[in-house]
Amino acid sequence: MQKIILFLIIISLPVLICGCDKTDSSGDIVKIMPPVGHEVVKDFHSINREDLLNLAVINLRAGKTRESIELLEKFTTYYPGNSVGHLHLGRAYYADQRYEDAIGRFKRAYVLDRYSPEALFYLGKAYDRAGNTNKAVKTLYKYILAEPDALSRQKAADEINLYTDPIGGKGIIGRVSVTDEVIKENNLALSSKACFNREIPEIFASVEIVGAPSNTDIIAMWLYFVSEGKKMKVNSASFSLTGSKNALISLKKPSQNWPAGKYSLEIFVDKEKNTSLIFYMF
Repeated sequence: MQKIILFLIIISLPVLICGCDKTDSSGDIVKIMPPVGHEVVKDFHSINREDLLNLAVINLRAGKTRESIELLEKFTTYYPGNSVGHLHLGRAYYADQRYEDAIGRFKRAYVLDRYSPEALFYLGKAYDRAGNTNKAVKTLYKYILAEPDALSRQKAADEINLYTDPIGGKGIIGRVSVTDEVIKENNLALSSKACFNREIPEIFASVEIVGAPSNTDIIAMWLYFVSEGKKMKVNSASFSLTGSKNALISLKKPSQNWPAGKYSLEIFVDKEKNTSLIFYMF
């Protein structure tokens, strides 16, 4: 009987020992934690790649931005060469108002797939939200040149024009803008734009002049960028005035549409350049 009891005690000891927490030399309890990181990887790989991406997009469309970001961050970690994953993560960051993070992802998506310009459209929008309107306009125009679909190009042009405000001149020159929406009889511009379709029949420079001395000479010069830094004169208009006035200077379409590209409007007062602005044709 004593042998049987002793045998049971010996068998029980390993069970009791295994159930105890281990301690280090300082006396603090050291918990044996489950392999959390390993489990995350295991769960991740248990889902098909396309299903994971679709789940992230569904969450994003449902307004579950944080859930979508978590899934897409995992996706792009394990599939860093997948441009679609970076594009959607950029959109999720954009929805979460993390614009600098969004810019980084949209850039990465475009580098990985230059044949799909969609990333440029969202990159332009993110630049605007981050407060860099100049980069926003340049990026969206780059998208327009790369995008084959006419409706998508017009959508991007409309986006550019939403960002466009008149610029301010110096001295007697107030607000200056380029537009295709005017009331001619009132010399009034109804909008300010920076991107136009090549088929548009006529555009206008709107120049606000305030308190000009007697017989002040004003020149409005239209130029086309043949290459970056090299401009070619397209047309110009000059007039003299005294006092205050809002001037509309028109430029009609050439016989075979406008050449696509970058243009400049430059305003001179008594032969000295006062201000200039950039606009685009597509």
